[in-house]
Amino acid sequence: MITFYEIKTSTIADPAPGEFQILSAAIISCGLCGETISGSGGPGNGAICENCAKLLRSGQLRGAVVWRRDGALGTEVLGRFGHHPDPAIDFCVEIDVIEGMAFDAEKGSCGLDVLSARIVEAAKFDPEDDKFAIRAKAWLHEKFPDLLPAWPEKP
Repeated sequence: MITFYEIKTSTIADPAPGEFQILSAAIISCGLCGETISGSGGPGNGAICENCAKLLRSGQLRGAVVWRRDGALGTEVLGRFGHHPDPAIDFCVEIDVIEGMAFDAEKGSCGLDVLSARIVEAAKFDPEDDKFAIRAKAWLHEKFPDLLPAWPEKP
């Protein structure tokens, strides 16, 4: 059986005021040829498909592949939160992770110290003019008022 995934363009309405959306294709692609390896499990940084792995092992790609010091493949460097090269997307994914961790913390399966540290670090991000990152940051400050001041700061 062969499993494959297609990425299709979708039109999604802007969220209502005070809401935000995080969209993710969650597809793992080969870092060399771009072949889709798997779905629903991103980001898969440094993933390599079977065909490229065979070429690497055989030495046929010697000199053509550059590995970063951290062992990851390719030239893109992930953002400060380690989810995506684009800073705004990286931040929005971090907010999604924090939301999941907050749910887990409510159920007692996530340590509050780890969650608090991530919240404080995420609050340092400047969303600039990205509307989704702005909404995500506003949500962060509204959801955790005990840890963070109101945002944007009122003069």
